Amino acid sequence: MKKVLLVIAVLIASGSALRCYHCESQLENGCKLEARPEEVNCGIPAINYQIVCVYKAFYDGTHHRESSGCETIPNSSPIDKSSIQNCEDDKGTFHIKECRVCNKELCNSGNGKKLTFLLLQTCLPLIYFANKIF
Repeated sequence: MKKVLLVIAVLIASGSALRCYHCESQLENGCKLEARPEEVNCGIPAINYQIVCVYKAFYDGTHHRESSGCETIPNSSPIDKSSIQNCEDDKGTFHIKECRVCNKELCNSGNGKKLTFLLLQTCLPLIYFANKIF
């Protein structure tokens, strides 16, 4: 009976694990949704830890690189780039262009969605006023 309960608990826990996009690219915007990054199940964190999704865009001295995936941080850590190793410039080694940390399902894609939303926010008032004038 204990084994059955353990199996059920593991199945329930794995079903509730965070999912993130996983991608490694040398192309700018190589990890955005249109590039179809792989969806991965991040698993269950150790006690006193939590899983977060991370997206990084950086220049390694010779190439632009993007990466996204799962990271484990202590429960007491804030969900931001200060909790992630290599999310700050390392003088002489690499330059971080962007580093985002989040804890929602599939929240770590490249900039595709964000750019579209900002463009929409900018254009809607212009369209509204253009319709009023003409």
